[in-house]
Amino acid sequence: MNGRRSADECSSSIFCAAADLPLLHRDPFDRVLVATAMERGLVLLTSDRVIPTYPGVRVIW
Repeated sequence: MNGRRSADECSSSIFCAAADLPLLHRDPFDRVLVATAMERGLVLLTSDRVIPTYPGVRVIW
C-alpha cells in the first residue's frame, strides 16, 4: 500500500465525526470541514464566527 486512503475510508470516518459534532453550525459542509481539520490535525483559515467555537478545532483569522 502507498500510504494513501481510499475515498470511502476518508469519507466514512470524517462524516461520522461531523455527525458527532455539537450542533453549533447549521451548515453541514462547514461541519465536514471542521471534522476533517480535527481528524487530520489541520488548521482552518476562515472568517466564520461559529467554527472557532467547536472544541478542539484550530482556526486562523
